[in-house]
Amino acid sequence: MLQVAAIDKRVKCVVSQVPVVSGYRNVHRAVAEDRMPELLALFAADRQARFAGKAPAMAPVTSADRNEFSAFPGKNAYDAFQGAPKWTNQVTLRSLEMFLEHDALSYVDKIGPVPLLMIVEDADTLGCRRPVAGRLQPRAHRHLGHISSELQKQAD
Repeated sequence: MLQVAAIDKRVKCVVSQVPVVSGYRNVHRAVAEDRMPELLALFAADRQARFAGKAPAMAPVTSADRNEFSAFPGKNAYDAFQGAPKWTNQVTLRSLEMFLEHDALSYVDKIGPVPLLMIVEDADTLGCRRPVAGRLQPRAHRHLGHISSELQKQAD
């Protein structure tokens, strides 16, 4: 976690694989701007339901259909999750709402001078395409072809 390296000076080096540096930015890349009010309304309704003692609302983690709401839409993300044993394609709306709050960008300028290796996927359409948005240049920046190959290795 990039935040740990920024806060805990005992950390001597950082390796971050496919880092999410801004949940807010990721959500706004994943969800069409005209659908954001719908998503925020779903979050509010879920909060009210949970406060009333109801079960948390669920959403798909991923979908190949970019028109269907999911945490990680699109074929690339969908393919990456396929083949994982015992994996259920669902996440709570509360988790997605909390994901909006994740913000490592406010910490990245505090990481140095610790060596940093960021491993990102070539075809990632949602994550950090440029090393921490140019605010801190990692010493190494490694691109993976597809995360799905790593998931498949774990499944075998």
